Amino acid sequence: MKKLILVLMVFFCFSAVNAWADFVIDKVTNGSVAMVKSGNTIDLNTTGNTKIHWSKFNSKDAVNINWNQQSSSAWSVNIIESGMSTVFRGSLNSNANVMLINKSGIAFTKDSTINMASFMASTLELDTFDFD
Repeated sequence: MKKLILVLMVFFCFSAVNAWADFVIDKVTNGSVAMVKSGNTIDLNTTGNTKIHWSKFNSKDAVNINWNQQSSSAWSVNIIESGMSTVFRGSLNSNANVMLINKSGIAFTKDSTINMASFMASTLELDTFDFD
């Protein structure tokens, strides 16, 4: 019985981690970002204009992603380099401007929402985007 309980505990621990495994920052090349995960919400607290390279950025469930930027004129450029298309099922929110770039594609389900000052999504390879 103890082994069964231990196995179930390990399973549920890895299941909780696995729910967020599709949001992985590879590197930040401009500004800084702190990612805080709580329940079905991911808060990305950024400083200045940010350029974030993601190795995974895909929502399996209805996840709320919030970019909390210091200024309403700030930009967060998010380059998704997973080699797979990105699908959003939840909400994308920001007090400022967000750009998503995924050359493999970006899709939104019928229940997804976007609430931002400005939003841009592209499948063009814009890795050279720079903040001047």
